Amino acid sequence: MSLVNGPLALVASRLRLDGLRILDIGCGKGGFAKELATAGSHVIGIDPEASAISAAALATSGATFQVASAEALPFQDGSFDAVTMINSLHHVPAALMSAALREAARVLSIEGLLFIIEPLTTGNFFEALKPVEDETEVRLAAQAAVAEEVEFGHLRLLQSLTYNRTETFSDATQLFDRMIAVDPNRAGTVKRLGDTLVDHVVSVGRRTSDGRMAYDQPIKADVLAKPST
Repeated sequence: MSLVNGPLALVASRLRLDGLRILDIGCGKGGFAKELATAGSHVIGIDPEASAISAAALATSGATFQVASAEALPFQDGSFDAVTMINSLHHVPAALMSAALREAARVLSIEGLLFIIEPLTTGNFFEALKPVEDETEVRLAAQAAVAEEVEFGHLRLLQSLTYNRTETFSDATQLFDRMIAVDPNRAGTVKRLGDTLVDHVVSVGRRTSDGRMAYDQPIKADVLAKPST
């Protein structure tokens, strides 16, 4: 099996991407959907935020995008060969995470695979983000929801692995732009914290040989399938 160091590598390690029917849940502005489409997959991306869907549609011509919620997917049973949830499960309200996972399983074909990639509550990227938005509870809730669905027999866990995502930034402002791009609502908090936040992210950052600031985010990746019949 090839080295897995990101979402595309994970999916490609298990499935042939060309011609694959893939649903990307929580697609945001369509970055991953675009990668899948470029690899030859037939991709539908869904997100509850209309602004994100509009941006995705403008940026990617090879995929289809629509506004929808993870816990109420507007698709027939068995419609997809693969479903991906890339850093999106922890954005689903905790009370609806199990419903979202069951919906993902419902729209999978009999031999389809569900790929869930989630950031863990470790790493200096997580520490840098904490004053802006402490995701400890929601990230832990996402892991618990997956474990619960497997324990109850609603999903089968085929593979679980971790890898590290490292991002580098020229300065704190560039890091803040990255945080805000994920959730524009963070902008107000970033502005309010001001220099205190700058000092914090600089202190937890790791300096590279070329003077940039590096931040590591450990990632957990799960590959799941429908229950055995």
